[in-house]
Amino acid sequence: MDRALTSGLGDVEHAQRIRATIKQHVGLPTRIGLGPTRTLSKVANALAKASEKVWNGVIDLHDEGLRRRMFAKWPVEEVWGIGKAMAKRLHPLGIRTTADLAAMPPDVARDVGTVVLERLVRELNGVECSDFQPEPEALKSTAVTRSFGDPVRDREVLREAMVRRAVRAAEKIRAQKLLACRMIAFAHGSRFKPNAPSASKVARMSPSTNDPRVIAGTAARMAEAMFEQGAVYSKCGVMLEGLEPESGAQQDLFAAPDPRSPALLAALDGINDRFGRNTLRLASEGMGAKSYDTKRTFKSPSWTTRIDQVPIAR
Repeated sequence: MDRALTSGLGDVEHAQRIRATIKQHVGLPTRIGLGPTRTLSKVANALAKASEKVWNGVIDLHDEGLRRRMFAKWPVEEVWGIGKAMAKRLHPLGIRTTADLAAMPPDVARDVGTVVLERLVRELNGVECSDFQPEPEALKSTAVTRSFGDPVRDREVLREAMVRRAVRAAEKIRAQKLLACRMIAFAHGSRFKPNAPSASKVARMSPSTNDPRVIAGTAARMAEAMFEQGAVYSKCGVMLEGLEPESGAQQDLFAAPDPRSPALLAALDGINDRFGRNTLRLASEGMGAKSYDTKRTFKSPSWTTRIDQVPIAR
């Protein structure tokens, strides 16, 4: 969308142009709520949906006079963040409309519904109480865990399954330009079976890395160490922790980094992005579908991301 259409809080004309652009390009009707706080924006959006013919799909609650008039008619249970249970607690206090809730003293709101309700009351009065983050925070940790389609009894199979999960975890942090300094791997059996195996291992990686060769190698050794002969496993997984940006990672005085790694990983990710995941993979991951892969018999079609699965109207 044009950058000019994404700025200008409180600008109803801007909001109408955004609606028109979405309608033209996507074909979907939208409603837009404007307000100085997140709660007011959510309330405005709900009001816009409920009275589209009157307001043409856009309501701006920056206007305090309009806010008072609209709040007097809007039930308190329709406010974003007020559930049925909270509404039942507010009704005996005489709070039945959004106007009643906005007039509630903040200290009373805290007593009735903790600090969460206090913040909501303040936001209804135009006081921003939560920091809006247009960009998601960087991951602190990530995990890839999967149940097996069929039980695993073999050491080699468990190791291969663990490697696949480790490679996927490395791919996730690489996409955010992060490095991991610690890895946890686990494998366990079904909790419904007696004497089910359960084990986990922790490994420190120094220097921090997102190289799938290093992470997969560590995961493979951990799987070997966890395996019990005769045990039946139903699930395994890998967690990467202590994530930090590539640009500010702590270096290891005694490590000798491979100067070819950045180019190799860039080529690996570039080819897989262009031709599909697992076009290139580590040999230790194995090839093709495996019996331990999670069963997806009833998985919904990927209508919006796979051209070969788009439904055809006949």
